[in-house]
Amino acid sequence: YEVSCDALVIGAGPSGSTATLRLASMGVDVLCLETQTWEEYDAFACDMATYNSKFFLDLGVPEYDLMEIYNEYMRKACGRAHQKLIMDYATRSGEMLDFMLENIPEDIVSRYAMASNYKMNADFGIGPDCGQYSFPGLCQWRDLEQADDGYSNDNMWPFAIRYLHKAMVEKGGKMIYGAQGMELV
Repeated sequence: YEVSCDALVIGAGPSGSTATLRLASMGVDVLCLETQTWEEYDAFACDMATYNSKFFLDLGVPEYDLMEIYNEYMRKACGRAHQKLIMDYATRSGEMLDFMLENIPEDIVSRYAMASNYKMNADFGIGPDCGQYSFPGLCQWRDLEQADDGYSNDNMWPFAIRYLHKAMVEKGGKMIYGAQGMELV
């Protein structure tokens, strides 16, 4: 069938869901298409690297020089990356995480959103001396409640992201699961 909209977002993962929610919040007639059905929907990963978000700054993670982050990503890509996209990521990823968290209930955020120093832990051995930097700023969505066999460590992002989907629909966005766009006119 045909659907008309002003903006089409392909994929309801963290980026697509946030983009759809932002556009719906601005009053744009926006549609998000997701190939997975509602029943099978899984955002697959629960890790989001962001820099200088209020979420991390409030937890005591130091504020980063965003040009240093930009330069490190460009260095790792040997300069073969879209400079504007990398700059936007370095300078706006924290804002994106904070916007997402504003649309997820506080009890879900406090229970499942974790700040992680991915690859900065001593056992990873990655740092300036090996020629590669990693910056703490990884938000993971995990259920670390005690389970019968120890900590469950379940990925809770597929559960938490549904609050973003609900918020986007409440703000006027449209969401279609189990669909692919066949022709864009």
